[in-house]
Order: sequence, then structure tokens, then C-alpha cells
Amino acid sequence: MNQNNQTNHFNLMIDAIGYVNRMRQIDTKGGQSYLCCDVVALVGPSNETRNVRFDCIVTGEQAIEDMWALNDAVADLNDPKIFVSVRLSDLKAELFSYQKGDKQGQAGVALKVRLIKLNSCSIDGQPFDLPSAIQQEVEAPAPPPPAKVRSSLNRPASPQPTRIVSPTVPQRAASPRTPRQGFAAQQR
Repeated sequence: MNQNNQTNHFNLMIDAIGYVNRMRQIDTKGGQSYLCCDVVALVGPSNETRNVRFDCIVTGEQAIEDMWALNDAVADLNDPKIFVSVRLSDLKAELFSYQKGDKQGQAGVALKVRLIKLNSCSIDGQPFDLPSAIQQEVEAPAPPPPAKVRSSLNRPASPQPTRIVSPTVPQRAASPRTPRQGFAAQQR
């Protein structure tokens, strides 16, 4: 008997649009570092949006490269508005207690995710070309030439469909079939 030790893994993916805040690099005691940011996603109708804040760890080579390019682009700007379309995964909720401010002592929930892809970005309303998008354009093969489409507009309209009769095959009378009869015949 052959045992298969393969484990299936299911991901929860979140596609969101919103604003990026607090881009930062976290250095750990073990010497490894990772890139983090907050994404404030917009939810609801465009005239009554709500904000949902995600605390993101940026993962994946392309996402990290895109985030560093974005960080370099806004380094000299004063309070830039960075609007993004992102893909997030691996949602986890963590409870915490507010330490100061109006909510001091109250419980709160932090939504932790992995930011795995930046789809598009604009800085202060101006589109920003992400390195991964530029790379995909360079690597993408040329699209095939458009197929020739035959137009039915050039044919004269015929009042009845033409039935081709073969002299070698005996012809039987056509019986009218309703769709219900055709369906029942396929079930047998």
C-alpha cells in the first residue's frame, strides 16, 4: 500500500484597495529583518466607505521589491497619499489592550496579514510603475495576431435553412423535438 504524505493547504485571499501607511523595516534579535506596512482598505459603497486596517508583513520577492521601490519613491515627499490595489493572505486576528489615549484599558483587535502582491499603485494621484509590472511587460510574449472573423452581414438572408441531401444515405423524415424530449433522450 502506497501512503501519500502530501498535505493540502488552503489560503484565504483578500483583494483590496486602500492606502498604505507606516512602511517600515523590523530588525529582529536573530539578525533577520522583514518589511511591514499598514494597509487601510476601503469597504462599502463609494459614497459611504468604511476603513479596515490591516497590519501587513510583506512577503514574496516581487512584493518586497515593489514595496522598496515605493518606499524610495516617497522618501522625499511630505505626507504622500499612496493608493494601492493589493492581494493579502493568511488573515489572523490578535487581541490587544490600548495602552494610552481615549481607549486606554479597552480591548482591541489587530488584523494581521501577509501582503503577497501589489497590483497597482498611485502616489498623490499619479500612477506609479511597479518594478514587477514593468518586468511582466518585458517578459510577456507578443499577443497572437487577431483571427480573421467571417462576417455574416455579407451573406444574403435565406428564408429557410437549406438541408443537404446525400444520394447515398437514406433520408428519414424529420421529427419535431422539443428541448424536453431531447433532454430525456440523453438521460437514457
